[in-house]
Amino acid sequence: SSALKPWLDHPENDNEVKSKPVYITTPIFYVNAAPHIGHVYSTVLADYLARWYRFLKAPTLFLTGTDEHGLKVYQAAQKFYNQQNQNQTNQNSADLKLNHQQVQDFCDQVSNQFKSIFKQ
Repeated sequence: SSALKPWLDHPENDNEVKSKPVYITTPIFYVNAAPHIGHVYSTVLADYLARWYRFLKAPTLFLTGTDEHGLKVYQAAQKFYNQQNQNQTNQNSADLKLNHQQVQDFCDQVSNQFKSIFKQ
C-alpha cells in the first residue's frame, strides 16, 4: 500500500534488521485481582508492536503471563474465600488459613480471566 511506503522503505527495514530477532514482553500481571484497563492497554500496545515487526518479516517473540505467587496473591485468595464463607454462613469469620490447593484454584481462576480477554 502506498500509505505504508515511507515505513517499508525506511533503512531499518533492510534484510539485516529482518534477520535480527525481536523480543517483546508485557509486564507480568499479578493474579491478586481481575484484569483491568491497564492490563489491556499494555498488552494491546505490545501486541500491536509484535504484529508490526512480524509485518516487516522480523522474527518476533511476544510473551505475556501472570505471576502466581507472593503474599499479595495469598491475601487476595484469603479475602475471596472469606467472602465466600461469609456469604454461605451469613456471619463474620476470622481469616481462614488456606491450603496450597485453595490458593492454586484462586490463581487459576483469575489467570483464566486474563487468558480469556487476551485469547485472540
